Amino acid sequence: MPASYPAVLALALVGAARAATAAPTCTAGTQLDAEQALLARYLYELRNNRQADCSPPDFVQNAAEQGFVVKQLCTEPGSAPTDTYTNLTASFKNSCKNNNPETKLKLEALVRRCPGQDPTLQPWAADSVTARVAPLPDNFSCPAGLEPIPVVDDEIDFTPMWEFNHLCENSMKYKLFPADPSAVPKCGGGAAWLTTTMQDACYSPSTGEYSGYCNILFTCDDGKEHNVSVNAAGKTLGRDACPWPMFLPGSDGYDPQFDFLNQASQASRGAGAHHLATAPTPGSAPAPAGGDLAACLASAGIEFVDDSNPAALDQACKVWNKLNDTIAAAVAYPADVAQVAAAVLCAKEAGIKPVPRSGGHSYMGYSVMPGGLTIDLNRMNVTTVSADGATATVQAGSRLGQLYYYVYNQTGGTKAAVGGTCPPVGTGGLFLGGGIGPLTRQYGLGCDQLEEVQLVDAQGQLVVANASFNSDLLGASCGVGGGNLGIVTEYRIKLHDAPPNFTIVAYTVVSSQALAYLNYLNIDKGEIDVLCQYPGPKKELQSLLASEGLLGAGTGWNVTAPPDWQEMDWIHSVMYQAFYDEVVKQPADLLNIAAMEKKYRTYFKLKSFFAMEEVSDAAWQTMIEWEAKIDKYGGYVELDMFGGTPGAVGAVAPNATGFVHRGALFSIQYGAEWRKDVMTHKVIPLIEQMQAALDPFFDPNRPAYINYYDIQVGADPLESYYGTNTAWLQGLKAQVDPDNLFTADPLAIPAAASASPTPAPAPAPAPSPAAGGGSSASPAPAPAPAPAPASAAATPAAAVLH
Repeated sequence: MPASYPAVLALALVGAARAATAAPTCTAGTQLDAEQALLARYLYELRNNRQADCSPPDFVQNAAEQGFVVKQLCTEPGSAPTDTYTNLTASFKNSCKNNNPETKLKLEALVRRCPGQDPTLQPWAADSVTARVAPLPDNFSCPAGLEPIPVVDDEIDFTPMWEFNHLCENSMKYKLFPADPSAVPKCGGGAAWLTTTMQDACYSPSTGEYSGYCNILFTCDDGKEHNVSVNAAGKTLGRDACPWPMFLPGSDGYDPQFDFLNQASQASRGAGAHHLATAPTPGSAPAPAGGDLAACLASAGIEFVDDSNPAALDQACKVWNKLNDTIAAAVAYPADVAQVAAAVLCAKEAGIKPVPRSGGHSYMGYSVMPGGLTIDLNRMNVTTVSADGATATVQAGSRLGQLYYYVYNQTGGTKAAVGGTCPPVGTGGLFLGGGIGPLTRQYGLGCDQLEEVQLVDAQGQLVVANASFNSDLLGASCGVGGGNLGIVTEYRIKLHDAPPNFTIVAYTVVSSQALAYLNYLNIDKGEIDVLCQYPGPKKELQSLLASEGLLGAGTGWNVTAPPDWQEMDWIHSVMYQAFYDEVVKQPADLLNIAAMEKKYRTYFKLKSFFAMEEVSDAAWQTMIEWEAKIDKYGGYVELDMFGGTPGAVGAVAPNATGFVHRGALFSIQYGAEWRKDVMTHKVIPLIEQMQAALDPFFDPNRPAYINYYDIQVGADPLESYYGTNTAWLQGLKAQVDPDNLFTADPLAIPAAASASPTPAPAPAPAPSPAAGGGSSASPAPAPAPAPAPASAAATPAAAVLH
């Protein structure tokens, strides 16, 4: 047992908007009632559970033996009736700091009490929680109305299994044990480490009811172990509505995965404090604050975090790619269009650049820029399907997983949305850059589905663009890239009928035939994994692939294993191709963005370009040889098929939208994704070697996809991303953002007056002012491409060389 020494623990429970007017009420530790004593123990155990470098016992049975003695508990009303601020001073045996027994801890947390609730049991309805020590029956089955809880390999936060284990452990600690301490094993040292494992349990996704059995392993402070089977049941009220007590950002014990009230967006004190105020209407400036960004944001009622709370700001600046660790001046979390407009004007007043963030998946991490104001749109994540099911209105903070689930849920699975494959990616950036995904060969890019866009411009004005009003802006929005013309707050997109079944087949062609097979596909070279999706039953796809000579008896192609054929509806095809199967096990899991980010967030560096014509054998051989070197670091070469001008993408004229590379045969993306930082110094040079090796085979300004951002893409990035549309887009930029407010990003489109000379473009429509009406000379929005023929829809959608 590690040596333990007395220390002083000071727990300060504060809210994000402290009233600071009511005098606190203090109670001596010897005078605490049962509820106060239980809350004090809960907070102490929660703090212990969250220690990263050392793991103190997280279950205190005998406070005296553990040296945990509350000296004083002070409470003060919060700004909301349900909030309580509490200062707790206690002494304890510090098993982690045995060489510094006088270590003092200052923890900040928020206690929000739901009506009639015991905060130690939240988010479970207190009157529904039951717990008893009982073995799992041999004939256990789910009660009526409940279904079995899926078992996941890892303990992933917020899955039903995780929720049940939380219910089981907390009901034992804060209901069963206080009522009957003798019901559980007594540890000689007065404390234990707990490990809870679901044995068998059931739940109802619709009602929130849980019931079942878990095993709790007590590893006692005296070294003994005991296994206890607990039968627990309860009904969840939801963590947003009824969260458990939480530490604030920057405090010891804070974990963003459990920040159910989005405290990371609120600084706990000083300039970062959140104050409620009436937000300005779009276009009206917040009260002048003399360039003080924090005061301006606060006066507009916008939640934010800045350097007054460095730990919280560091957490708020995290993006998907772990390589990017840039820190912004502040991160703002607007709740509506009015607050987006106010945030833009606050940044402008303070002399800094506003930078939108939808999902934080920018390859270069450009949604967080040094000294800029990141305007995080994640609070604006509602998708609403029209009554006729033809369109969906999507707020720009929505993730793809949210969009797909809400379309599926609101239409009963009869409609599908066109987008990308990765559920945590933000729709805001994806649509503006293009949007390549499983339905691209049928219906075009994600942005080809745009019918209307709403954005806040550099003047804080809300601009609406559709087919009859600002149609040039609508056209440009399909491919211009995120944050170039303003901050998009909402889209209206076309939906498509979803057939009852999609068929997906995955197979690998043997290496000895890979070259011939890829030549047959007009791609070329290397052993290849193929994934093909078809909007129809398996029998039709098998017949189609055989008739096209791609797969099946008589085609002559050999595969490494029998093809994996899967029939499923649209939403399950989305889940299948996300490859997030450890988290996404049922459609509603597409909403579990936090779990996906925790499980799958990696270091990565990827590069890409479009193949507008056949790639030479020598170039393919270079890629194959390179992939063999980097495979062990998570490297790959991925091809996404477009199909050239006959396809749905190519049916739209290159100068009709911001996306110019309509005639591409496919995109090539290469690079690596790795888990450990120590691998970075080995991976990055290999990727740079690949680019250098490919340079002789391609134009210095090779065409590229703006959503696969790469500052090293070519000699002239604007030419690579926008080609002959560059001058038109720069002219439009000069109209909507003449002072280049939205240019924090080093690859941002500059307004025409400040742009470097560019090659003369092919004839393109003349843009019209964004604040004016539509123009007959402006680029029309992308027409709805006719569905691709069945043979095109069945052509392999993606291939990976290895």
